Amino acid sequence: MKIYKNITRGFVLALSIGLLVSACDKIDLNDVNQTATVSSNKKVLIEDFTGHTCVNCPRAHEELHTLIEAYGDTNLFAVAIHAGSFANPTGAPFEYDFLTEAGNAYYNEWQPQAFPIGMVNRKKVDNVFLQDVGIWGTLAAKAFKETAPLNIKVEIDGISNQNTISGKVHLSFIEELKDNVKLQIIVTEDSIIKPQLTPPPEGLVEDYVHMHVLRGAVNGNWGEDLPNDSYAANETATISFNNYTLGDDWTPKNLMVLAYLYNADTKEILQVNGAKVMP
Repeated sequence: MKIYKNITRGFVLALSIGLLVSACDKIDLNDVNQTATVSSNKKVLIEDFTGHTCVNCPRAHEELHTLIEAYGDTNLFAVAIHAGSFANPTGAPFEYDFLTEAGNAYYNEWQPQAFPIGMVNRKKVDNVFLQDVGIWGTLAAKAFKETAPLNIKVEIDGISNQNTISGKVHLSFIEELKDNVKLQIIVTEDSIIKPQLTPPPEGLVEDYVHMHVLRGAVNGNWGEDLPNDSYAANETATISFNNYTLGDDWTPKNLMVLAYLYNADTKEILQVNGAKVMP
């Protein structure tokens, strides 16, 4: 079974440094050494466009694992968006359908031309959203130095007998917010064991462990408006979601609900947080 190795924190940091140095001509090593420390309230979401027949995509999966190990899974979140030709279900052994309506919408919006590729808080670099896996660590390090204008808490009420989940997203504003924003709520799943092409010499791995897989959007592909147009510092808001139906083959203990607030004009994610469906 292809699983992530149990990497010690020291090795994670060393690997992060190596990856970042190889990705950039110049880098502040003092910044890299802080990868295990998050001093602000800012959290980071990395969206990875991937597919089960993309032979190079496991490199991005491993980098996400490295970064989550370094920063902690309550600070850095990931979404594996299976979309495009590499994700299409084909004949055996790739008949499983990872595609989602939301993932297809994001693929059509950003139109990635090469995999693996992704976005870090959907923040543009040189006017480009999609960034190579080699600089995700650098971009995450920069993002963690920022201060988010709000905090988010995701609360799961539980799973019903009808295989649905309900919950609440609590927003606590630290500073005044007047931007045109939307709240997006999605579901991801870990530990889906399905085939994946990987680089030689392994090639096809029949029992590859797929992580952070996008399963669906709870409140529409592009989220919803907040109750008010603007919020003052220290104001709060709570948005509920009710009776979202889980897939028949989803495993509740491996599910996470992610909520993020993003600028509807620039698409940049201002803050994100998540909670496991079954803690």
